[in-house]
Amino acid sequence: MKETIAMASDHAGYEYKEMLKLHLETKGFRVKDFGTYSTEANRFKGGRHRRRINKIDL
Repeated sequence: MKETIAMASDHAGYEYKEMLKLHLETKGFRVKDFGTYSTEANRFKGGRHRRRINKIDL
């Protein structure tokens, strides 16, 4: 069973996250990506947007 690593970043860290994700996958890890999915800045109504990550999500 492969180990799973959860990853996330804001738009400023997107490119670095993608490089790190590729590196981890080549080392045999499974990566669960929780975003962001581009370099475009997102502004959420009401301030910061948070998502709770549970074991079941992995």
